[in-house]
Amino acid sequence: MSLTIFPLQNSIDLLEDDGPDSGYTGSDICFNYNEDTLTIVDVTNRPNIIELGRVGYGSSAYTHQGWLTDDGKHVIVNDELDERQTAPATRTHVFNVENLENPTYINYHEGTTNAIDHNLYIKGNLVFEANYQAGLQVLRIDDASSASFTQVANFDIYPSGTTYSFNGAWSNYPYFPSGNVVVSGIEQGLFVLGSSNNWGTAGGIRKRKLVPADNDFETGEQRRRRFLQEGCQVEDFESATAGGTAGWSTSGTCSSGTFVVGTPTQQISQCVVTQPGGDHTTGSGQALYSAPNTGPGGGPGGDDIDGGECVTTSPAYSIAQDSLLSAWFFHGQRNAGDDVNDYFVLEASLDNGASWTSMASIGDVATRATWTKATYEGAVPAGTELKLRVRSSDGNGSGDIVEAGIDDIVICPAGPPGPSTSPTPNPTASPSLPPTKNPTVSPSLAPPPPCPGEAEFIVEILTDNYPSETSWTLTNTCDTDLIVESKPRGTYTDRGKQYSESFCVPSGEHRFEIRDSFGDGICCGYGSGNYRVLYNGVAGGGGGGVGSSE
Repeated sequence: MSLTIFPLQNSIDLLEDDGPDSGYTGSDICFNYNEDTLTIVDVTNRPNIIELGRVGYGSSAYTHQGWLTDDGKHVIVNDELDERQTAPATRTHVFNVENLENPTYINYHEGTTNAIDHNLYIKGNLVFEANYQAGLQVLRIDDASSASFTQVANFDIYPSGTTYSFNGAWSNYPYFPSGNVVVSGIEQGLFVLGSSNNWGTAGGIRKRKLVPADNDFETGEQRRRRFLQEGCQVEDFESATAGGTAGWSTSGTCSSGTFVVGTPTQQISQCVVTQPGGDHTTGSGQALYSAPNTGPGGGPGGDDIDGGECVTTSPAYSIAQDSLLSAWFFHGQRNAGDDVNDYFVLEASLDNGASWTSMASIGDVATRATWTKATYEGAVPAGTELKLRVRSSDGNGSGDIVEAGIDDIVICPAGPPGPSTSPTPNPTASPSLPPTKNPTVSPSLAPPPPCPGEAEFIVEILTDNYPSETSWTLTNTCDTDLIVESKPRGTYTDRGKQYSESFCVPSGEHRFEIRDSFGDGICCGYGSGNYRVLYNGVAGGGGGGVGSSE
């Protein structure tokens, strides 16, 4: 599959989550190794990827690559430059990811040489590391929770040294049924290695999901049909009347911002995104949200939540068998700490509205509006009359901007499928769901936009004779310390090569700076290099006479 749709800085690790965080069971989770952090992203809905958690560590120099342990509790990571800058010996770093939204750094294991560690892979309780001049290093995981490892094997393909230089073993692959491991050497070629004692221990191969190429962009309609075929109830507001409420009731004390069905349009105020562009389902469809911002003045603040609490409550859903509940929401608030009566709450009721349990709660803090998944903890019991409710408030403080919305409510059987007819919401109060399309007819579905709700940023660089000297950063003009995207020195390695990269970035004003570390630019003394940047297809700069920076 192609992963170029993801704005990643370095290596990634993609799998269907079957780990200990039950809130994301069945989701596609992407682990990113972003130079100085481990960043975890939910990529289940390709056009609307959601960052779940991010964690760094004190000695980071170039967080390069990692792999998930078989139990899904830990990620083991290599840092490609810490041996050259901060570490006296090879360090293998360990993170706890049992809570995907709150990953934590545990510690590091220090190896027997000071060679640079590179690509690593896990098979059973063994870590196979390609550590440049130290060759293949095999570590047994004694206790991942304390970063305790024992080296059980090694094969040195660069016997002339073990320093922190880029020679020798670049990568390896330990997943052949034979048990053999292949190691690639930069100067040496390919090695095929075997072990008479199975590398000192029994190992198993983690089952990973490779998403088929023809399913990379599962559309909202395709996802809806899949959920319905699995016996789920779905409300994605796509068939609801724009301007209506899809059967949800509205109440509260707010003077504006009453929830309606429609397509959100991105709103930005003082560099804070208070409303995303597009719904969660497709990026261009409908959701239930706090008004379309067509009031006085339009734009941010035109129809946002003002003057108190806006409430919307779903009709009752009759639950025929134990079920799992999830929903997607957004909350955007510009100012923090100005009013204790500013808040957002998503709640579920298992007794037809008599009492409520929180699924998500946000206080008086500045929040960037982005679609976020909330799940009900545990199963909703059979026989329940289930309701959902959203409460969002902008209190008495003046001048704040507050927006909120909900989309893609999914109620799926928790156990084996029940009767062939899926349960439906209470017919006296539920939103109407259109009949499933004839399964023998495949509708023509247009591909989603490249960056739903955001801007597409493209960097094109033709390198000169010294490509490793070139680097660039894209920063937010509201906060020049906020780096939106970047490529460090050493990213570009091929002389005279045309590189083209596309990123999805928040809409707004940005500053692009390209640098040449030697100070002679990328044209024309040592090759005819040049660059060009495009923002939503419009050229925003280019050339070759960069000097030190431009």
